[in-house]
Amino acid sequence: MKSYFLKLTSIMTLFIGILGDVTFGQCTVGQPNISVQAEAFSNITIVEGTSTTLTSPISGTTYQWTLNGVHISGATSSSLTVHNFSSSDIGDYNVIVDSTSLLNSVSLGIFSSSISDYDRDRQALIDFYNSTNGPSWIDSTNWLAGPIETWKGVKVENCRVTELRLSGNNISGTIPASFRNLTELKRLSIRDNDISGILDITAMPSLLDLHTSNNDLTDIRFGNNDVLQRVHIQNNPFTPGKTIDISRMTQLIDFRAASLNLADIITTGTYNNLLYFIIRDNQISGTLDISRMPNLRLCYAHNNQFTNFSLGTGAELSRFYFYNNPITPGRTMDISGMRKLLDFRIQGLELSQLIMSGTYDEMLYFIIRDNQIGGTLDISMMPNLRLCYAFNNQFTDFKLGSHPELGRFYFYNNPVTPGRTMDISSMRKLLDFRVQGLGLSQLIMSGTYDEMLYFIIKDNQIGGTLDISMMPKIVLCNAENNFFEDLMLPSNVTGSGRTLSHLHVRNNNLHFDDLLPYSSILGTFSFSYNRQRNVATTVSGNTISVNVGGGMDYTWNPSGPNTSSFAVSTSDTYSCEVRNAAVPGLVIYSDPVFVSVSARASINDNTFNKGFGNINGITTYPNPIQRGKPIFSDIILKDSELIKIVLYTINGKKVREFDHPGKVGRNTVQLSSEGLSAGQYILTSGYGFEKVSQTIIIQ
Repeated sequence: MKSYFLKLTSIMTLFIGILGDVTFGQCTVGQPNISVQAEAFSNITIVEGTSTTLTSPISGTTYQWTLNGVHISGATSSSLTVHNFSSSDIGDYNVIVDSTSLLNSVSLGIFSSSISDYDRDRQALIDFYNSTNGPSWIDSTNWLAGPIETWKGVKVENCRVTELRLSGNNISGTIPASFRNLTELKRLSIRDNDISGILDITAMPSLLDLHTSNNDLTDIRFGNNDVLQRVHIQNNPFTPGKTIDISRMTQLIDFRAASLNLADIITTGTYNNLLYFIIRDNQISGTLDISRMPNLRLCYAHNNQFTNFSLGTGAELSRFYFYNNPITPGRTMDISGMRKLLDFRIQGLELSQLIMSGTYDEMLYFIIRDNQIGGTLDISMMPNLRLCYAFNNQFTDFKLGSHPELGRFYFYNNPVTPGRTMDISSMRKLLDFRVQGLGLSQLIMSGTYDEMLYFIIKDNQIGGTLDISMMPKIVLCNAENNFFEDLMLPSNVTGSGRTLSHLHVRNNNLHFDDLLPYSSILGTFSFSYNRQRNVATTVSGNTISVNVGGGMDYTWNPSGPNTSSFAVSTSDTYSCEVRNAAVPGLVIYSDPVFVSVSARASINDNTFNKGFGNINGITTYPNPIQRGKPIFSDIILKDSELIKIVLYTINGKKVREFDHPGKVGRNTVQLSSEGLSAGQYILTSGYGFEKVSQTIIIQ
C-alpha cells in the first residue's frame, strides 16, 4: 500500500492581530495548508489556545478522523479543525479514507507557555538587529522576513530562543535593553564583531556558553549563571577597575577573561571541571590561587599585579604563563608535582628557589630567566626540551644531560663556578646558543650543527681551537675574551654563499697565521679581531725575542731592528708591537720585560735583582725543574701590591694564570707545572704597570 502523509494546518489569533504562514520548529503557530510528513514530525507541539487544522492527503468518498484510535464524533470530512487547542486534544491523529486507515499518524502535543514569551524573544532579536546595523551584517539571511528559527544563527526549542550564533558577522552598535529577555538562551556567540556597550546576562540562568571576545564591550553583568561552562570574553575595553565574581560558577570548563582591564576576579569555589583559565593582561592583584583547580591544564596569568601565588599540585597542568607580576622577592615555587608540563614561563618573578624532582618528559619550553634562582640548573630530566632561557639568575652550577631537540639555550649572567666544562655534543638541533660570562674552561662539541645561527660564548676561559666550520648556516659568532689559539671557519665563508655576517674574536690568543687563511674576506663583513692578548717577551742572555706566528713588522720600544729578536746593548724595559699588512688593523703586543745588560742572567740563573719600581728582587726555583713539580718564586716588594703571575710557552701561548695578594717584604708564590710538557716557558710577574719575565726550563 502507498504511504501518505497528513497535512497540518493551525490558526492562532494574537492580541496584536492574526499571525499566519509561520512555523517555529516544533512550535506551530497559525500555519494553514502546510503538508506535514509524519515520519519527520511525529511529535508536533501546538501552542495552547491556538486552532489547528489537519487535512487528508488523499481524496475519497468517506472520511473518519480518529484520536488515539477512537473515532472522533462528527469528524467525517476531508479536514479536521481543532479549535482552542488544550490538554484534552493531545494524542495521535489519523484519518480513515474509504474504510482504510493511513499508515502514518501525527502526534500533537501542547506548549502551554504564554505566547508572549515567544513574542518577547522575537522582539528582542528585532531590537538587536535594528540596534546593531543589521543591514550591514555579512549574513542576515531571513532576518525580519521569515520564522525566527530560519533567521541566520538562531535556534528555537519549545518556542524559545536557545542559541544565537553570529560571530564574525560585521555587527556594530550597542546591545538593546530588551536583549535580556532572551531568558532561555543556552549558547550566545557574538565574538569578533564591533559590539559596544554593556551585555546583561543576569536573567539568563540556563546559559552554558558565552563567547563575546574581540568586541568593544565596556562591561558584562553576570548574575546567578551557575551552569556556565565556557566563558570567552577576552579582548574587550572594559571600564578599568571592574571585578568579576565567578565563585558560584563551579561548572566552568573553560574561562577566558584576558585583556579586560580587570582589577579582580573572585575565585572562592572549587573548580573540579576547569581545564583552561586565561586571565592574562589585566590589573589583578593579590594571590593567584589555582590550588582548587585540580584538573587545570592551561593557566595564563601573566602581565598582572599578583604579589603571591598558591599553585597546588598541578598534576594535569601543561602550560603555565605567570611572568611579569610583581611577586614579593625571595619566594619559592614548587613544581615537583607538575609532571605534564609542556610550556613553563615564570620569568621576572625574583624567585629564590624552584623546586623540581623526577622527570618532565613533555617539557618543550622552559623559561625561568630574570629571577634570583641559585644552586644547579638541572635540565637533564627534560629529554625533549626545545627552548631554555635561564639567564640572569644566581646559578653556580649546571647539569644539562642529552638534548637532541634543544634549539635555543640562553644561560648567560649566572655566577657559575669558574673552570667548568660544558658538553653540547648531543645538541645537534641548536639554533641559538648563548653561554657568555660563565668562566667555562672547556666546551665539548662534535659532529655538525646544521641549524646553528647564533653562537655566543664570549667572556669565558675556553682555549684550543675556535671551530665553527661545522656550522654551515652560522650568522653570528661572538667568542671574545677567551683563550682560543686557532680558528676554523665554515668552508662557505670565502664564497658567495656565506651566511656569516658577524664574527667577534677579540682578546684571544690568535696570531696572524690564524687569520691569514681568511685575508681575502677581512673587511667584507663585521669581523672584529683586534686586539689579541699580549704575548711574552723572552730573554736569553742579552737577546730578547717575540714569537708571533705570521708576524712581519716588528716595532720595538725602545727602538730596535725590524726583527723578531735582537741583542740589546742597553739596560731597559723592552716590548714590541707586531703587525702584518695582510691582516689590517691587528697589532699584537708583547709584555714589557726589563733586561740588565751589565748583570745579565743566564737561562739557569734563578735570581733577578731589578732594583727598580716596587720590586727589590725575585728568585725563582728550582730552575730547571722536573715536570709535575711546583715552581716557586720569592718576590720582595717595597709596598703592598697585587702580583699577577702568568706562564707562557716559548711561542707565547698562555698556559697558567693567577693573582697573588702581595705584601711588603718577601712573598713566596707557587705555580703548578702539572700537565705541562717539557720545554722552555716564560714566567711573567706583574705588579701594577711593571712586569718582569724569566725563562723557566721544565725537564
